[in-house]
Amino acid sequence: MTNTSPSAPASFLAAVLAHSREAIVVSDQQGNVRWSSPHASVLVQGRPFDAVHPDDRRQLAGAYRQLASQPGGTAELLCRISDGADGWRVSEVVIANRLDDPEVAGWVTVARDAFSDAASNARLLHRATHDSLTELPNRAALLRHLENHNDDRIAVLFVDLDGFKAVNDNLGHAAGDKLLVATAERLRRAVRPGDTVGRLGGDEFVVVASGVERASDAMEIANRVRAAISRPLPLAGRIVRLSASIGIAIGSEARTSALLADADAAMYRAKQAGRDRCELFETGMADAARVASETVLRAALDNDGLAVVFQPITDLHTAAMVAAEARLRLRGDEGDLLAPAPFVDLAERSGLIVSVGAGLLDQACADACRWTGAVGQVWVGLSARQLAECRLAGLVESALVHHELAPDRLVLEVEERVLAAAGEDAWRNLADIKDLGVGLCVDDFGSGGASLAYLRRARVDIIKLDGAFVAGLGHDGGDTEVVRAFIGLGEALGLTTAAKGIENATQAELLAELGCQLGQGFHLGRPVLADELLAGAS
Repeated sequence: MTNTSPSAPASFLAAVLAHSREAIVVSDQQGNVRWSSPHASVLVQGRPFDAVHPDDRRQLAGAYRQLASQPGGTAELLCRISDGADGWRVSEVVIANRLDDPEVAGWVTVARDAFSDAASNARLLHRATHDSLTELPNRAALLRHLENHNDDRIAVLFVDLDGFKAVNDNLGHAAGDKLLVATAERLRRAVRPGDTVGRLGGDEFVVVASGVERASDAMEIANRVRAAISRPLPLAGRIVRLSASIGIAIGSEARTSALLADADAAMYRAKQAGRDRCELFETGMADAARVASETVLRAALDNDGLAVVFQPITDLHTAAMVAAEARLRLRGDEGDLLAPAPFVDLAERSGLIVSVGAGLLDQACADACRWTGAVGQVWVGLSARQLAECRLAGLVESALVHHELAPDRLVLEVEERVLAAAGEDAWRNLADIKDLGVGLCVDDFGSGGASLAYLRRARVDIIKLDGAFVAGLGHDGGDTEVVRAFIGLGEALGLTTAAKGIENATQAELLAELGCQLGQGFHLGRPVLADELLAGAS
């Protein structure tokens, strides 16, 4: 394919080379350096050989000799390729023969730090499988651990903190985060060596204990966990005492995939029985918990018990609010708005999510039509079940027409893991939705395993970075490089990049410097009702 683009100006090329992570060196036939890129500062002190470990210099010399009559080749050598490196790094070295090119008349050697790439990949994998706040394995990692478990008898403990919401409400979310971190550490210390502790989200934790033969053994672990959590904790100038409700499920390798749900059902029974207790799973508990939860959800649907709140989405360069994401809340007995996390999985499994999602979409469009000139777009999330519904595109079109909302003011969000697992019905829905002129955002980008081909096929407009990667900005260089790479990918594909989970000014500033366009998080604005959002935008 012929490159028909105009020649890039020297300043542009200099800027590209300045940010390149590769060491590029042009040397003459005797090996003397004639030109080098900024990242190759060590190499310019002598010849390329000087940056190669003595044990590998013979291999490099042989590569040059072998390539005297060939266009190029690749070798893996031990090198120092960055200024001030304390040790030797495994590097991928690409050598190009340009002796016959009058403009070069020499060798072009490109070295990239393979060790650094491996480390970045390891950090990326860690962030995708661990909770960013507590550094515990997350839900995906726990499920994978259960699926791959080969122990004959294991116990799963579902741990839910009692009274955590009061800490958040009275002492603030920063104090709540510190409490969760302290709880994670207490759990690590309370379990046996070899047991796995993870965080599902919110104030829900899980312990997977191996080699548990008797129910009394599992109960002993659970009581140790409960006692550890109940110890007084200094927090925000106060002494906080919490308890925990713990559900326990014991099983064999054949049914590990169901143990988490069973432990959840047992935890629900512990809550009903008065909290601050441990309950062993018994047959029928799951059905009872499911029926009770489904009853609550259906009652909320029938009695206006669901509310829609909106979290601002901000232009990181101008600080202007340009959109808002619609989120669902349950109305509590005292009029407070509660996150519906415990009911989301139930709604998905039972099919109620279709009705819940339709109501969310309709209300979001109704509120957004009042925002003309004040907020801009409204973003609405789609679940896996919704995405596979044959009526989805028609539902979206009806909501737009009914509320006279222009299609380009609506963005539908799909989690990356949902996109990666999408079937043909979902892909048809995505195509029909895009034909309507509606925007599409991939949420939690970087954590769900979708390929670049999926982004192209879905005609994605926006990628929203997983908050786990944002959390390390400012103090974790690995996270910064991962975020830089994702933003660069978005730019290369012509996509808008957004970031979620922005908790402080440092993160917002770094994201803007890296080229991220949009941001969302408590630092920029908490979820509020439509009227409050409109008042804040005016």
